[in-house]
Amino acid sequence: MSTSIDTAVASTYVDNRAGDTARRTTVLERQAEEMFERFTRDARDVVIQSQEEVRAAGCDRIGTEHLLLGILAEPTGAGHRALHEHGADSESLRGAVRLLATPKADGTAATPGAGSGRRGRGLLRRLRDSVSGGHLPLSQRAKQALEQSLRAALENDAKSINSGHILLGVLRVPDATAHRVLADAAIDPGALRTTATAFASGSDSTS
Repeated sequence: MSTSIDTAVASTYVDNRAGDTARRTTVLERQAEEMFERFTRDARDVVIQSQEEVRAAGCDRIGTEHLLLGILAEPTGAGHRALHEHGADSESLRGAVRLLATPKADGTAATPGAGSGRRGRGLLRRLRDSVSGGHLPLSQRAKQALEQSLRAALENDAKSINSGHILLGVLRVPDATAHRVLADAAIDPGALRTTATAFASGSDSTS
């Protein structure tokens, strides 16, 4: 399956060449619906929680580090259980994330949805109904992580994408900020990947 969760979930790319816009927009909307339906409840909660972490840190977009915190904040998911198995602690990781974060220049919290333009389609638009204040855009590496979460699910013949797959997606993105956070916590990415794969495979649920 070649569907890209980059476009399906974030919906940040539309080809504006004459004659292509309407067709591509329709494709993106259909793919967004399909990808949203693949996300389990805990995976959707991860994205919601990651937005809250961004707002608390005063940043303007979701990075891989915020996805990592979102995974930790969802206590019932495969991703949280994998991180917990390796001693991850939400408070210490949150502190590391905030040290690495880049807040707005004036020091104020980011405005939800600022600069998002037509990015309101797809998963994040659906999720913003569950989160006050609208949605926040994804960083390039966060989008790559979600794309890789789809691939991880497909490789394991999973029918849905759970928080364990999102963790695997984060671990697959080279030079992601989340890797620096895990390094600060002395968590070995290879060992964590093995655990996350096992837990994600045992949590294939569409709930």
